Amino acid sequence: MERWDATEHAALVALLRRAPTERAERDLVQQIMEIGSAVAALRDRMAPEDLFSDPVDDAIADALREIATWERQGIQVLTMGHECYPQRLKDVFDRPAIVVRTRAGADARSGRRRRRIALCDLAGS
Repeated sequence: MERWDATEHAALVALLRRAPTERAERDLVQQIMEIGSAVAALRDRMAPEDLFSDPVDDAIADALREIATWERQGIQVLTMGHECYPQRLKDVFDRPAIVVRTRAGADARSGRRRRRIALCDLAGS
């Protein structure tokens, strides 16, 4: 899988927001792996309501705003196409679509800042 741009990352977040179950999320990951694009998968799932609207662009814009909010809160979102997505997870068949890395407080013993990694489920949010 090639590296994704911000639009691909946002499309994945938008898709996960619309996945009603964990099973739907897993199916979504498989579909994206097959076609190679979260934007294409989002376009497959969202049809325009009329000739003048583009729900895909709206969904991506909403997701970009959401990602920006998370980043301001110190949360880094690593999607499957992100250059920092953990290599060991890339090799897992049932990989998570997103890994979230947060900034934690300074380590009391060393004074260094630690990073925490957590897996997230956006469907339930």
